[in-house]
Amino acid sequence: MKLNKIQCTLKNVINQFREILKEGELYSISRFTVVPNIGAAKVIKHRYKLLFRFDTEVIPISDVEFPEGSYSLETVESVVQMGQDSVYLIDVMGFLISVRDYSDVELDDGKKFKLVLIQLYSNGSYLTCNLFGDFLTKMRLALMNAVSQPPIILLQSVKVKIYEGKVVVQNVIDCTKIMINPDIPEAICFITRLDPSESYFIDSITLGNGFIVADVNDDFVNLSE
Repeated sequence: MKLNKIQCTLKNVINQFREILKEGELYSISRFTVVPNIGAAKVIKHRYKLLFRFDTEVIPISDVEFPEGSYSLETVESVVQMGQDSVYLIDVMGFLISVRDYSDVELDDGKKFKLVLIQLYSNGSYLTCNLFGDFLTKMRLALMNAVSQPPIILLQSVKVKIYEGKVVVQNVIDCTKIMINPDIPEAICFITRLDPSESYFIDSITLGNGFIVADVNDDFVNLSE
């Protein structure tokens, strides 16, 4: 079965479906509007999107076999080559090799969030990821408890942004999902396409200011550079 994704927007009817729709469940949906996928909030790279209406019918189904996930994976190498902010959200997978936390950071709307900077690595390319939220303990433990290779991190539904001339990815509050060593076919494909000439650490070292880095091919990554 070939999988695809499409964005569904619930405008003015979110309370009507809040208790009905559960993440990860399967539904039959009818009586909705199909419109071009335009506007600032584009979650999925698709020509169209669906709009729920007051008369939209949502029926849970359980007697149909259906794959659990579908990912729009970009490689670390391809993301770092992007020259502008992404229009759509993307998924990216790589080795976690660095974790650094910051104090509360104030966003444009005045709200303050904890910021954790992590760095992903794949085939000689490094990608910095800004994670707003309480991810520090989860990321630190993933890196420090690794045994034979760095943990594989899958970031699902993140934004690509250009910050001070460099490409970074950033999570979307209440949207982005983070998976550590995911048990999915895409993770196996990620490992099999790695350059066999590269060796992947493993020793993690704690530096000052809560900065944890991992040794990759005898080279320590420093996010301050």
